[in-house]
Amino acid sequence: MDICRGISEILGIHLEKNFNHPYFAKTIPEFWQRWHISMGAWFKDYLFLPISNSSFVKKSSKKLGVKYGSGVRKKFAASFPVAIVWLATGVWHGAGWTFIFWGLFHGCLTIGGTVFSERISRLTSVLHIPTKAFWWKLFQMSRTFFLCCIGRIFFRAPDLQVAGHIIKKITTDLQYQSLFSGHIFQFGLGRENMMIALASIGILWSVSMLQERCSIREKVAKQNIVMRYALLYIAIFSILILGIYGPGYDTSTFIYNAF
Repeated sequence: MDICRGISEILGIHLEKNFNHPYFAKTIPEFWQRWHISMGAWFKDYLFLPISNSSFVKKSSKKLGVKYGSGVRKKFAASFPVAIVWLATGVWHGAGWTFIFWGLFHGCLTIGGTVFSERISRLTSVLHIPTKAFWWKLFQMSRTFFLCCIGRIFFRAPDLQVAGHIIKKITTDLQYQSLFSGHIFQFGLGRENMMIALASIGILWSVSMLQERCSIREKVAKQNIVMRYALLYIAIFSILILGIYGPGYDTSTFIYNAF
């Protein structure tokens, strides 16, 4: 998407940012506010808001409020539209049970985060957890990343049975020793390429962290011409020299090829 935005700016067209470092999100709702922003805005305007303002939701909320209280009424009004949106999001990605389950999985996480937000806040207060501390924010980001990875299993698996098998192997037969025995280098990337990949991830992470705090583009633009072109050529030749896709790469296997 950044490449598209850059090319568009060359032509004088300014596109809105569509991804805003989603893996820095501390919660699932925040993740989806940062991921595929244009799609989220479309679902919000054309599905979430119409359902939230529909007579069915209003009447159902009113009946539940009379019978069970205002708390249940508010939770239903907030949860039902989210559930429908995520069901539609799953079907939008593909008419298969894996995509439907993936949508409902994220829908349940989003609803759970909304419904239990006050209780979680009270719990952190009771436990005296410093919510502004770096280690707590890192925990939140790691937790969100882990949950998104679980969702990716269903997104990529050919069927629910395979997805369940993958999760079972992860939880019951995860061979940690493979990380240190050299066995991991037999899956496509050799030792040298693995080191390059890890270094690249570290650089990407560092740049993303800086982008969260300031505009690197503006910082570079303020440098003298020698420094600007040096950084530009370093970036270009790094991509040309180190930019490989791995053994057996096939463009048809790109994750968004079918969408």
